[in-house]
Amino acid sequence: MSPALAGIPVAIAVLPLGGYLFLLGWLHLQRRPIVVPGAIDLTLLAAGMSGLVAVGPLALLQPAVGTSPWATAMLVLVFVLIVGVAVLAMRPRLVIYNVTLDQLRPVVAEVVGCLDGSARWAGESVALPARGLQVLMDARGLTRCVSLVACGTRTSAEGWSEFSRRVRRGVRPLRVRRNPWGAVAVLLGTALLLGGTAWSIAPWVSAAAARLAGNDRCLVRVTWSTTAKPAVSRLPAACCSLPVACRSLSRCPFMSIFPPTRSPFPSS
Repeated sequence: MSPALAGIPVAIAVLPLGGYLFLLGWLHLQRRPIVVPGAIDLTLLAAGMSGLVAVGPLALLQPAVGTSPWATAMLVLVFVLIVGVAVLAMRPRLVIYNVTLDQLRPVVAEVVGCLDGSARWAGESVALPARGLQVLMDARGLTRCVSLVACGTRTSAEGWSEFSRRVRRGVRPLRVRRNPWGAVAVLLGTALLLGGTAWSIAPWVSAAAARLAGNDRCLVRVTWSTTAKPAVSRLPAACCSLPVACRSLSRCPFMSIFPPTRSPFPSS
């Protein structure tokens, strides 16, 4: 398998997910609702899951397409194309974070009344015949997130653009309480970011520490050899002068009392 996909550590693969959770939690900790287009919301979700997709499905498909860099690039491009097609095929929508359905409904009702006086409500959906638009309010329970989805077979692009602009303007003055789940998402995202980063750089840090320790040992050996070199260099000179000293000592009158012995040093 190619090291670009199958060789990616799981610690690195969870970093995009940690960043997505941190961003999601930060949005829910704001004191006002945040309006995000549906295309951007889906793109951020795909970016957050990209690491797990790379080490999961794409790594499983790697043997079928080969292990060359071009094959890896093709798999990544296929994932990007799938996300792009999903963004283009989805219905127009607005995602409003950190708001409940009860808080958002009066804002939508005011916008609908300004756009079309003949608008008709049916449960959580509203039809604007004069604008060629039908909108469904879809709440997501505990996450305190509401989606405004354009439904119907024919949706006017101009009508949806005007509706989206007015909803953004109407949501801006709202003040809401912070979502407790936002703090949980921030903590979980921070843990994934810090843990994944620490786990990823741990081998490099240990290798650098071992390299530094080896350099210190080499420095000690070099220092010892440099310090001991003068003493070692003086040793041959002392050994060369030893035979001359022995021959001079043998000519001394006091040495005649000792029996003559053969000198171990060759005569010069």
